[in-house]
Amino acid sequence: MNDYLYKSHPSIFKSHPVGFILCVLLGFLVWGIGFVILFIWWLKVKGILLTIDNRKTILRKGIFSKQTNEVYHSDVRNIQVSQSFFQQIFDVGTLQVSSAGQSNMEISVSGIPDPEKAKKIINNQRNKNQENGNNLNSTNQSTADELQKLADLKEQGIITETEFQQQKKNILG
Repeated sequence: MNDYLYKSHPSIFKSHPVGFILCVLLGFLVWGIGFVILFIWWLKVKGILLTIDNRKTILRKGIFSKQTNEVYHSDVRNIQVSQSFFQQIFDVGTLQVSSAGQSNMEISVSGIPDPEKAKKIINNQRNKNQENGNNLNSTNQSTADELQKLADLKEQGIITETEFQQQKKNILG
């Protein structure tokens, strides 16, 4: 089971407040047609879900047919956040993510609440992945160095084969 660090649908009102208010007014003034538009808009928005976990960012679109895009944080090349003046006021915006394997944005979603938070989470996870990779490489390198030194001691006759095997076993755990 994944623990999501961020999970959100786009916001209807915050991303398009004027359109939302017009739909409500149309709903009351023109035989409920605005409410029908609002319902269709709501369905469309509920069909879009952005989730971020500790390994990847996932964008799912669709209610009846589905489309899923995933980008692993270790592959992220670019993250873009754009917000208009009013989007900044309501703290929503567009988040776009691309990986090293693609030239275009693989994940692009508009109207996401707190897009800067989403960007920060992706960057934090990307940095953790890089640190873990560097630590793993340095651990592997130091183990290889220790084994080489041990082999040199055996070749020089400083330790016996039995001592070599015992020390090797201790190093490898």
